[in-house]
Amino acid sequence: MAETIARFLIGYRQRYGLTQAQLGARLGMKDSAISRLESGDHVPNADTLQRIKEGCGAEITFAMSESSGAHELASV
Repeated sequence: MAETIARFLIGYRQRYGLTQAQLGARLGMKDSAISRLESGDHVPNADTLQRIKEGCGAEITFAMSESSGAHELASV
């Protein structure tokens, strides 16, 4: 999931010509938080996902697997 969010944020910033600071301001987050998310090493919490959804107009869908107990972001 973290890698999917990272790819989405990087692509979104590039598409709209935004810096990490500008995207952070749009999402109500610090640029250092955007940097952590874009690294793909940080799994965002529900509040952060909501900010991304509202600030970027993203649709976030989850698919959960009962057998593995894992969750994966299906689309952003």
